[in-house]
Amino acid sequence: DAKRRRDSFEPADLLHAHIVGMDTFAAGLRAAMALRKDGRIADFVSERYASWDTALGRKIEGRQATLTELHSLAIDAPSPVLKSGRQEVLEGVLNQIIRTNL
Repeated sequence: DAKRRRDSFEPADLLHAHIVGMDTFAAGLRAAMALRKDGRIADFVSERYASWDTALGRKIEGRQATLTELHSLAIDAPSPVLKSGRQEVLEGVLNQIIRTNL
């Protein structure tokens, strides 16, 4: 089927569409740089996955832990405590950075 899919199809319209697209990508890059510089999300991720920096975590990542060993540890371990992922906090940080860097 060869129907046109947009109402704005003249070259000037397409040029403006590409310019707006490039501006949007540039704004996204500025927000991403600000997000990294801010550091709050990086700190959150480090804290959230801190157990991977323990001896056991490094052993698992290094593929040196066996399933038998991990099974024994899981059986002997107390029930895990559920902890919130704090998604709303992270969304708030992201939105604050985006608003500040527009």
